[in-house]
Parts: sequence; C-alpha cells; structure tokens
Amino acid sequence: MANLTVYSVERLRQADFKIFAGLYNDFKSRAISDFKFDLEPLDYEDFTKAIEHRLLECLILTENSIPTGFLIYTTLISYAIELNIIYLNSNENFETKVRHLIKDFLLREEYLAKQKIITYPLLGEQEKYKDVLYEFGFKNVSQSVLKFDFSNPTSIAKLGTAKNLGIPNEYEITNWEDYYYDSAINLIHDNFHHANDALFDPRFKSYEGVKDIIDKITTSQYGTFLPQYTKIIHKDGQQIGICFVNVTGDSL
Repeated sequence: MANLTVYSVERLRQADFKIFAGLYNDFKSRAISDFKFDLEPLDYEDFTKAIEHRLLECLILTENSIPTGFLIYTTLISYAIELNIIYLNSNENFETKVRHLIKDFLLREEYLAKQKIITYPLLGEQEKYKDVLYEFGFKNVSQSVLKFDFSNPTSIAKLGTAKNLGIPNEYEITNWEDYYYDSAINLIHDNFHHANDALFDPRFKSYEGVKDIIDKITTSQYGTFLPQYTKIIHKDGQQIGICFVNVTGDSL
C-alpha cells in the first residue's frame, strides 16, 4: 500500500515555537543566498516576539504532523496585506504545498482581502511559485530594480571611469529642500498613478497616498533620509524629477 501524505496548515502558536525553530533557521541561513533578501531576517527570538505581538502572522505547513514549510505575512500596512515569504524545506511536490498555504491564507484573510490588495515580491527561489499563484487570481506586476554593489571592486572601478555627461543649459540639479514638498507630491502622483507601481502600492493613485509615501521617506521610516544626496532636477524653473536617497543598511 502506498504511503499517504496528510497536509495540514495551522497558525504558528507559542506552543509550536520550539519545534518550529529549526525550520525557521533553515530559511534564515538561505535568505540572502537563495531568496535574495538584502538584509538578514529577524533572529528567531525577535521573530517569535513579533508573532506574539501580532506584528507578523505565520502559517505552518505540516506533512504527517512534521513542519516542512511556512508562509509569513503582515496585515499592519495600511494599504495592503504584505505576504513576505513562502518557504519549503524541499522542492518535492512544491506546487501542492504552495496551494495548501495560499488557500489557507486567503480563507483566513478573506474579509480583509476584499478591502486591500495582497502584495508578494517573488524573491529568489519563490519565482517558481508563479503558476500556482495565477490559479488563485494573482497578477504579475513587472518591475526593474537596479542595484549597485559598493563591496564589489569591479563596480567601484566602473564608477570611477564613468563619464560625467553634464546636462543641457535649460536643466538644473539641486538638493532636496522642504519647500519642494508640495510640488514633489504632484509630480510623483501625476507620473505614477497609472504606472505598474500603483498596482502593488495603491497609494500612488491618490495625492493623499503619495503624501504618505513622501512623509515616510523624509522622516526616515524607510531608512535614514539623506536630503543632502536627494536630488531635484528642474527644467526652465519647473521641477520635473526627483531621486530620493535613504540608507536602509547599517552604513552608507
């Protein structure tokens, strides 16, 4: 007789903390290398504190009562339910496992999901979950992220040889000042409210939402704000572009 695998999904509880530690730390050890996280995830003690205070929610997948995967998300963001990670300790039957986790997640948050979008950055190995997510009505939102590696000698060498092309006379570049605030809201909203960004962050669709984004940038909620490096480009005296700069790591 063939062995029957019984899958179950339950919310992580304090009673599960000890047995769940190994699976979480397996993920943590692979977070940067395999899942392309920019920063180390929380240590397990800090993670469990976040669960206890409901800052994060975690669903555990078990196979015949053994934890083999999990899904972490948060509902505390005002504009979205943010699905942070789906982790499986093996690729065997991964589509079935992802279905169980997503189905349980959607059922638990059915009411809230009618009011908010669900965002899920498919970092690293998670990209292979796309086909399963499409089955549940998720839509792909393409984005391009360019990353300069300051620890890479080749990147530094290329920066040193880059040509300064200058700008035409009708353009001017200045540093951020607070009096640019209102015009920055108008500029970002007018250029982003129909862009892909608004599909995963609906704040771009309204002036009030853009104000919330800029407030969080300039008050260092998204990392230390550096007004001296934040640049405004003007043409014929009109603001036409912004490059905000925040430090999200430990150093510049």
